[in-house]
Amino acid sequence: MDVTIDPSPVYGTITVPSSKSHTIRALLIAACAPGVSHVGNVLDSDDARSCISAIRALGASVEETARTSTGVSLAVTPPPGGIHTTDQSITIDVGNSGTTLYLLAAIAALRSVPTRLDGDASIRRRDASPLLEALRDLGAEVQGGPAAPFTVTGPLLSGRSVSLECPTSQYLSALLLASPLIGSQNTGDTTSLIPTILYERPYVDMTCWWLDQQRIGYDREGYDRFVLPGGQTYAPVTASLPGDYSSATFWFVAAAITGGSVTVQGLAPDDVQGDRDVLRILKELGCRVYWHQEDGLYPSVTVKGTPQRGGTFDLNAMPDALPALAVLGCYAPAPITLANVPQARVKETDRIAVMAKELTALGGDVRELPDGLEIRPGPLQGGTIASHGDHRVAMAGAVAALGATGPVRIRNADAAAVTYPSFYDELHRLCGNAAPEETGV
Repeated sequence: MDVTIDPSPVYGTITVPSSKSHTIRALLIAACAPGVSHVGNVLDSDDARSCISAIRALGASVEETARTSTGVSLAVTPPPGGIHTTDQSITIDVGNSGTTLYLLAAIAALRSVPTRLDGDASIRRRDASPLLEALRDLGAEVQGGPAAPFTVTGPLLSGRSVSLECPTSQYLSALLLASPLIGSQNTGDTTSLIPTILYERPYVDMTCWWLDQQRIGYDREGYDRFVLPGGQTYAPVTASLPGDYSSATFWFVAAAITGGSVTVQGLAPDDVQGDRDVLRILKELGCRVYWHQEDGLYPSVTVKGTPQRGGTFDLNAMPDALPALAVLGCYAPAPITLANVPQARVKETDRIAVMAKELTALGGDVRELPDGLEIRPGPLQGGTIASHGDHRVAMAGAVAALGATGPVRIRNADAAAVTYPSFYDELHRLCGNAAPEETGV
């Protein structure tokens, strides 16, 4: 589906969907825990459905118990012993969900039978060599790779130490989730994980937050070493998940480039999500950001005003923010450099190259760096851009259109459904004269 967006300011209040990162961690833990888990405000998107489909394929029952505009409530009942103990060889298609692929690969490697993992064309381009080598070092047999499809066969063995590079934090998160389930408590063995390179550190903190909620024992030396005793057990999950800062980033930037005002509900102000730091960047650029308490579980946050200056920002901890912040750079009064984010090249697309190409097509002055982007100010023009099948590129293109001098057509705009199925409906609500017009299917 192609969509055309007209220029418009944005005003209003919005509740963003649930966090994809929290959703997939909660579902995988629930699928490994004995008993029924009740998880509220689960993200209802393509990526989340891929994770649900995967745990169902491994024997878990997943039933919807309630639905709201931002997510669904699910009852998750794993097979006896959890999905990591099932004994049937199986092939799992993770669709476009890299988080499901990596985190599930380690859990699947606990099983003593083969699990073949595959995905769409984007997944098949994403090299998972460090994770697969770490699984081998922990005793698993791995066939195929370095990208999907590949097959893992366990079990993983306790009492081992593994060093691995983590250009994506998901490799380390995968092993952190699986390691407590290795072996038996009787042996007293531990698994030691030693990341030699580690990007996106807040997402490791998120995984450790879930281990803490589960009362899983482990020791850590900062980000240099993690030691996890084996033979532990997850407990059923009872939680309501917070909103997604990565999705909220597009609304924050929309307000900043148009001089509008957006209030976002549903975000936890102390959440460990890395993209929470976007609010700090907006403040440093001169936008007004403030929290205020309203009825509900969390306070809301409002962003107003346009950027008053430029700057250089390290995005290593929040690579998903690069597409939206690249758009913001085109509307700032001074150059903005987005740096130290080489892993953005190995997401759903090479987001550094893609954003440079598409913003340049709209008249932007964007220079591609090895590890980021340099954006010089200059209002964008109308035109046509491609999403490249990347949900964040599609949404960034829509936000870019709001401040442009003419309409912007986005090819394959429906890629946004991977994490934000209602994005264009919400855009229509917040800026009526920017109503998306479907121009092709």
